[in-house]
Amino acid sequence: MVSPQLHTIFNRFSVGKVSSKRSSITVDNGLKIILYQNNTVRYGFVNDADGNFKSITLEKEMIGDVSIIADQIGNYLCLFNEFEIRVIELPWKLWDAKEDSSFQLDNMVQIRSYDLKSFGTTIQKILFHPLGLAYPCLVVLLKNSNICSIDIKRILKVEEIPSTCITTFHTKGVMGLSSCIDDIIDISFSSDKLSLYALTETDIYLFYPFLIPTISVTKNEIDQLFQKSIILFENLENDSSEAVRRNIIKQLQLLSTLSGDIKTQMKQVKNTDETKIYNIDINTEYRSVNAQGSFSIAPFPEELYKQSAVNLSVIQIGHGNELYVITYDDGTVLILYRDLESSMSWDSNDYTFNNSFILLEKLKFNPDETKSILDIPFKNGIFAIAGDQTVNLIDTSCWSDILSQCIKDNDIRNLAGLSIESHKQTINTLEEPNSCILWNEHNKKELLFITETKLISSDILESNNESAEKLPVPAINDIKKIEKLQLKNYSQPIKEINIAVQRYKDSCKVPYSKVIPANIRQKPFANDENEDQLAYITEISQEIGSKILQGQTIALMMHTRLREQQDVFAEQLMHTNKELLHNKTIKQTYDIQSTKIKHITERNTKLNERTSKLIEMMEKIKQSQQYKNMPINDSESKLFKEIKKQVLIFNDAVNRQQEQQEAIKFLQTELNNIIEQPAQSHDAIIDSDEDEWNELCDLLNRDAKIIEDCNAELSSASGLI
Repeated sequence: MVSPQLHTIFNRFSVGKVSSKRSSITVDNGLKIILYQNNTVRYGFVNDADGNFKSITLEKEMIGDVSIIADQIGNYLCLFNEFEIRVIELPWKLWDAKEDSSFQLDNMVQIRSYDLKSFGTTIQKILFHPLGLAYPCLVVLLKNSNICSIDIKRILKVEEIPSTCITTFHTKGVMGLSSCIDDIIDISFSSDKLSLYALTETDIYLFYPFLIPTISVTKNEIDQLFQKSIILFENLENDSSEAVRRNIIKQLQLLSTLSGDIKTQMKQVKNTDETKIYNIDINTEYRSVNAQGSFSIAPFPEELYKQSAVNLSVIQIGHGNELYVITYDDGTVLILYRDLESSMSWDSNDYTFNNSFILLEKLKFNPDETKSILDIPFKNGIFAIAGDQTVNLIDTSCWSDILSQCIKDNDIRNLAGLSIESHKQTINTLEEPNSCILWNEHNKKELLFITETKLISSDILESNNESAEKLPVPAINDIKKIEKLQLKNYSQPIKEINIAVQRYKDSCKVPYSKVIPANIRQKPFANDENEDQLAYITEISQEIGSKILQGQTIALMMHTRLREQQDVFAEQLMHTNKELLHNKTIKQTYDIQSTKIKHITERNTKLNERTSKLIEMMEKIKQSQQYKNMPINDSESKLFKEIKKQVLIFNDAVNRQQEQQEAIKFLQTELNNIIEQPAQSHDAIIDSDEDEWNELCDLLNRDAKIIEDCNAELSSASGLI
């Protein structure tokens, strides 16, 4: 049993070479390992007791940062940088070839090279299509948001790539802003192997189905997709749009055709195994796909409206269910779940149907800790977030396993009270990891994180996650304000010390007040007059003692002052250390903000360029007779109707406002007339009321007389009858 750190495949390359980026992957459930460094490919078996490996040295060196990927079983290895792609067919079948047959081994190594400089853009990401087992196909994301699919068995040169293999997201001949998708930064396949998710800085889009000329599938996979399609068709509502109905019907037709092809092949080979892989050719009409979306996220964190997405990854959790992980430039990580089943879409523009995610968990890290997402191969519910010097392992299996099982059993009772909180473990790598591989040696699995100089292992696959460490404090903490330092009031002011020192110097310059006379000083001390000598010496010693005491007092004052200054100096050192730490944090924040500002500036430049292009396009549309005669699509018709409706509402509001203003002016005029009219006297008002009353009485009397005459005439007329 060979430890990963002792396997010879990880030995250093020749000392004379400058070591390039070291990248490694494992395939075939962690049993095969492939490593690339210094223009050399090494490959071998993990379980090899002697740690043997074989190597392939490329004739022409690849310049720049080289990344590697491989298909599921490791037969094809893809190396790529910004402009070039190289595909190597590894001769695993000749592993046991002898030394003298090296010439045959070299001939079996086939290398295909694709130079994309003629495309006028750079390579951003490459994936192997998961359904390209028999005919491996590369899915290449270019910097200009185009996707190019390369069938490496059928296409030997870039010039041979047919136009149907290049998917452009700038739909031609359609007006409107929503008809194009810009700035795609990441792509990822889902577990159904037909859904390709594309991430921009703000949105998520789906290309479904993303097919290649020949797919390798099992009957079980097609039957599962067919059942989902039937459910979508049965759940169509009366008000479903024509585009939704058309796409679902076409989806049923596609899967019905695939199912029929598989049944025909099963009859031909007389095999009823539904897990056997069959190769099926796909018609061109089913390979022309348009994007659908964008997807909504509910609830979406408000603080992320100002941030940009960076990475996207699809994490399988078992039973065909999956989680979607998105990282943002501020260190936020969102774990999402797709709550509705989307339909396939081909020729529909601005198509949206069941395009939604729900937010299950939000994690927070420092921005320098979320440089990339490392998928944990062959393990459900676990992924890693790689930073400059750390790897954060996120294990969702503590709740995602339950969620997946509940969805499979169609029983949500176990979700009651389920705590959606992932286990987390931080590994300090001190270097940015280039690769994450599964090391499967004699059924003992462990994760290896590979940096330029180190191999770092983790036993998270074997542990029960109970001892997992919590992540460090997330994001960048607000810098606390340091209190303003105040000058301390010392017990011994420096002014007093200076005065005392000056006085001491002055006193030292003054000669002694008593001087022993020369006649006495010359006599031996042992004489009758020694008392006189002692008297002089005593007086002089008193003066000396006084000066010594004065000096000691000054020394004590300076010592006390020095101790206090030492305390202040220590405090200042502490504050200085805090300032240095804060300065480091500020510098990191400044670098992050500078990068963000640069990124925002670039986005602004791109937006300005897009606006300019749109203005040019509108000018062309305005001048072109072809665009004038072009029919309006449904989305534009809805937009124009909504604009017309809003204009009518606005006009109605303006008319009501004018009427109200005129009414107010009329009332104001009437009020002014009433105020200006001279006041009538009380008697005139009474006389006027009496005249009106009399006129009313006369009128009523005349009406009464007319009624009586009319009644009399009617009575006489009735008598005659």
